[in-house]
Amino acid sequence: MSLPPPTNPGHDETDGTGDDSILAQWVAELADRIRAGQAPDLETLIRDHPERAEQLRQLLPTIQLMTKLGPNNNNTDTTPNPTLDPGSDIGLADRTLGEFQLLREVGRGGMGVVFEALEVPLGRRVALKVLPFATALDPRQLKRFQLEAQAVASLNHRNIVPIFSVGRDRGFSYFAMLLINGRTLADVGRELRQFEDRAVGKAPLPVLSDVTRSILERPSAPGQGESCTADSDASARKSDDPPSRWSRSNPASSLPPTRGRAYFRAVADLGRQAAEALAHVHDLGIQHRDIKPANLLVDNRGQLWVTDFGLARLQGDGDPTRTGDMIGTLRYMSPEQALARPGLIDHRTDIYSLGATLYEVITLRPAFAGDDRQNLLMRIVEEEPVPLRRLDATIPTDLETIVTKAMAREPSRRYPTAQALADDLKRFLEGRPILARRPSPVDGLAKWVRRRWPLVATAAALSLLFVALSIAGLSWSNARLRGTNERLEDSVAEANRNAREAARLQSIAREQQRLANRHLYATRIRSAHQALEEGRIEWAQEFLEEIKPGDDGTDPRHFAWHYLRRLATREIEVLRGHDDPINHVMISPDGRALATQDTTHRVLLWDALTGRLRAELAGKTFATGCPEFSTDSRLVIATEATRDGSIANPNDHHRFISVWDASNGRRLSRTELYQRTGRILELAYNPPHHTTMDQTLGIQWLEADRTVSATFWRVTPDHPAPQLRLEVKGLQGASFAPGGRTFGTWEHGRFQLRDRETGSIRHRLSPAGKPDAELDLSPDGRLAVLTESPSGVMIYDTESGIEVARDPTKNLRRPFSFSADSLSFVAGGNRTGLVHHWDRVTHDWQTLRPEAEPGVPREFHCTLSPNGACLALSAHPNTKGRESIMLWDVPTLQRLKPFPGRPAAYCKPVFAPDGQSLFLARSSDLYRWTPEPTDGETPRSLPGHSDEAWAVAFSPDGRILASGSNDTHEPKTIKLWDVATGQLLKGWLGHEATVTSLAFSPDGRSLASGAISDDQNVKIWEVATGRLNTTLVGPTRVRSVAYSPDGTRLAAAGNDHSIWIWDPATEQPQARLRGHTNIVQYVAFSPDGRLLASAGDDRTVRVWDLATGIPRYTLDGPTEFMAVAFAPDGSILATVSESGQIALWDPASGTSRGTILCDDGGLRGLTFSPNGALIAAAGVSQTIHLWDVVTRQELMNLSGHQAPINDLAFTTDGMTLASCSHDGSIKLWEARPRGISHDNGAEPKHPTHELLPVNFDLPSTYFQDAQSR
Repeated sequence: MSLPPPTNPGHDETDGTGDDSILAQWVAELADRIRAGQAPDLETLIRDHPERAEQLRQLLPTIQLMTKLGPNNNNTDTTPNPTLDPGSDIGLADRTLGEFQLLREVGRGGMGVVFEALEVPLGRRVALKVLPFATALDPRQLKRFQLEAQAVASLNHRNIVPIFSVGRDRGFSYFAMLLINGRTLADVGRELRQFEDRAVGKAPLPVLSDVTRSILERPSAPGQGESCTADSDASARKSDDPPSRWSRSNPASSLPPTRGRAYFRAVADLGRQAAEALAHVHDLGIQHRDIKPANLLVDNRGQLWVTDFGLARLQGDGDPTRTGDMIGTLRYMSPEQALARPGLIDHRTDIYSLGATLYEVITLRPAFAGDDRQNLLMRIVEEEPVPLRRLDATIPTDLETIVTKAMAREPSRRYPTAQALADDLKRFLEGRPILARRPSPVDGLAKWVRRRWPLVATAAALSLLFVALSIAGLSWSNARLRGTNERLEDSVAEANRNAREAARLQSIAREQQRLANRHLYATRIRSAHQALEEGRIEWAQEFLEEIKPGDDGTDPRHFAWHYLRRLATREIEVLRGHDDPINHVMISPDGRALATQDTTHRVLLWDALTGRLRAELAGKTFATGCPEFSTDSRLVIATEATRDGSIANPNDHHRFISVWDASNGRRLSRTELYQRTGRILELAYNPPHHTTMDQTLGIQWLEADRTVSATFWRVTPDHPAPQLRLEVKGLQGASFAPGGRTFGTWEHGRFQLRDRETGSIRHRLSPAGKPDAELDLSPDGRLAVLTESPSGVMIYDTESGIEVARDPTKNLRRPFSFSADSLSFVAGGNRTGLVHHWDRVTHDWQTLRPEAEPGVPREFHCTLSPNGACLALSAHPNTKGRESIMLWDVPTLQRLKPFPGRPAAYCKPVFAPDGQSLFLARSSDLYRWTPEPTDGETPRSLPGHSDEAWAVAFSPDGRILASGSNDTHEPKTIKLWDVATGQLLKGWLGHEATVTSLAFSPDGRSLASGAISDDQNVKIWEVATGRLNTTLVGPTRVRSVAYSPDGTRLAAAGNDHSIWIWDPATEQPQARLRGHTNIVQYVAFSPDGRLLASAGDDRTVRVWDLATGIPRYTLDGPTEFMAVAFAPDGSILATVSESGQIALWDPASGTSRGTILCDDGGLRGLTFSPNGALIAAAGVSQTIHLWDVVTRQELMNLSGHQAPINDLAFTTDGMTLASCSHDGSIKLWEARPRGISHDNGAEPKHPTHELLPVNFDLPSTYFQDAQSR
């Protein structure tokens, strides 16, 4: 008998390094012969191999034992033989090993035999693994056995079989482990295969072990689903039904669905346990390298245990495996293991092996089957396993995806860690989306190419040949295309570069445009302010109107614009709506509506109080005369030349009357008065003579024979269509009065007065009239003014027909102007430059001598105020020279004031019924002039304090202003004011010291105050009642208090060089910030409440991080800092020093953003406007300065205080600025006109028609009743 030569062809027997491995091969071969029943002849072996004689003699006892037991040991299965005497086949006939008594053999493996043993001293049963006799002689195998014990000993996991002890006795190495009562997954798979095979053949079914049945019957956890696939068919759903139980005594009584939903979930759960165990192993730097079903135990509770670390590798230890050795069980090897390249093997090979194990347990067939070793290795390296769902469509798609990813041939495409695999299995069990993704079609194609590489290579070669031939045939075309493409690419690249550069330049241009717009805005604001100071109101308005919202919706107009607009529109306001020159202005009797007509006969209706355009009453329809208001101000009447209001030929006859609703401009009627030829000359509304009569419309109708008919029509809001009441024909002319019982006629060369109701003649005023004679009636109809040459003006009483006065100059000419009460009239149309006034009560004549250019003949438009006390004069447009309108006081004949607009020719002014304002037109612009505005005075002064005022603060809603003062001469050091009325709401003695600072809580319910006192110096008051809520004891002699934006913090600082912070809700201190070395003058929170800035006399500003209580940075100044403020958006921090320097900083980094220098110096108050566009500051100069934040240009200054200003505050809408000064005065600088309410900064609906309201109820010095004077 002889042994075969070594199986390693590269081994040289003369090389001593390979002796151990050769001997191990011989011993293994000898063991195989013994198991096959062949009894070896030891002497023959020694004779054939004398060089191994000594080693064979050392093995003699064991070999003899094997010879004796050889015929009984012919089973290659590792299944333990419980009938075999434990220990007999390895030389332990006494059945003891160290402290262990062998009870029975449990299993066998390549690295040893496992026995169930009793640890005698402790009386516990363990699993004892003993190294086989042949393996013990191989140093590498012994090393592996020791590594296994070392590896298992270093592990501590619920799914890894723990080791108890390691020992060596009589040359046998062993270690004791926890004894697991269960089955391996290999046993489970074998049982299920047998069960299914017999079920198909209808043979008696085998009895399943408890472990296998527990896996099959494991219920789904409540509430845990799984990812159901769309391709699961009805059979899959049926297999998901809960498995029925069956009896061990009658296994065929109820067949279980061996691989249904419960089974797949059970396998996934077992895989999760194994993966978590491997994750623990890998975290300790250990690789198992032999994961397979036989090494995964499942106990009766369903817990999985990882065993057999015989091939494990510890990180940092020498690996007994040599290059070229294949470690592991072939069927479960990863491709890198199959290639026998240890350098490529890492922890991911265990992930592959676990995936192969799950594949086999799920399908009950190996991923790669076959008996040929080389063929199996090639398939593992080059092929992909058959997809799971191709073998069984009931397998969940997500489970298939997880197994496929775990078994990816490239390690980089597998799960990076075993824990990642465990997490994905857990997601599958919990019904959550898994992270693994199914292979894409591209991945499938790549795998197909690798499997069929020869075919693909051939096809590729043929394709390349075809492509080469094609390229050769088209090379000349490609060359041209290449050149074209290169030029095109260069052009595209150049275009892209140009586009990027254009975008960069556009961004720069936008920024430059933004800065330019801000500079332009500042210039216009400054120009408007200067124009107002110089009294050029129209110029100021034009500068302001040039500032409009941008196309992007941004509105640059803020406090300065609105404030200047309020000043610029207090006296005069321009209403723009006409495109052509205005030739007539009429105001309704109640003063609420205004109608204007231009030279194209376009009629517009305005709201006289707000200046808003109500409606366009008529287009260019060539209305005759001007529109008239009814005496009740409810209707507007005008003549039209066409029935439908379309544009007519100027020669068309005007025979139509249109009536509109004066409140909204809605047309009520359009009526053709006459069917005969003629046209309307004049309209005049007549009020009822007594309460039983209706108001009537007087109309002069020019007949075809050039005679005139005087007609009266009834027109009311209820009956807007005119109804004829009286008609007198055959006249040469007629004259109507708004009031009275008579109307005048010129007939047969005589002026006569007729009764308005009957048309009968009441009086004849002259025996014979001259052709140029004219007749006018006073508004009340009680006076008739007859003008003829050379007699001049004669005045008659219409009731008696008696002449009551005559023009002493005999040269007065029309037009005349009566007062509304008809008590006086004036005439200035005599080209003498003189204006004559007649008083109806005294019958006295007065002469006014307006200043005129020497030698320039002058006529005047004369307009009396409704009460006759004021006279407005304007030069007639037809005279030479131009001058503005001038107001005169009639009783004293004193000049009052000129029109503040540009010197130019204006049409005849019209007084409002209350006499407080006038309306006049210049070209297409309509003006409202309020000579003595009684509203909008700014600044508005509050009663203030009788002692120094040091603090002001607005409530969040802007309705209440709080002020604080010294207590020396002031019993109420804290006062609350109603901003709307300026009235004092309440006041109280807040501190027995000077109140230096006030702050409203964000909800407006509380008011915090600080004072210069040594105790009880921070108090919180209830705003509604003025009741003291609490007193906070902290800093001494408080200089500043501030609430955080969310109201959760209250900060105060003063003379103790620190900042105190409290929780206002609990009244408990939160922090005390120390760092200043002198008095802290001011504290301010950032808008987000994360930062607190403090300014002090130590010439520093510190910015504190409130989360840590540590300063982020410190800013140093040339002098003491007096105040600090954050911009509302938190983008800028502003500081002001006593020297008058305002510095702007980046709040995040503390870097400088610019400096503003104020020549006044000594600044104390500092605040931002709510939109962050303005900085306001004031101090000892008694002037408030406003700067643009972006350009740092001074826009304007506000003067009015007579003492140093101590504090400033804006309302939240930015429309009111409050200031207080050292003399106790408090002033409100209001930008929005009182009574106007619209969104802050928003342009009105009709911006060019906006008219600021005037309070007509307040008396005026110059517009009093004439008789009272």
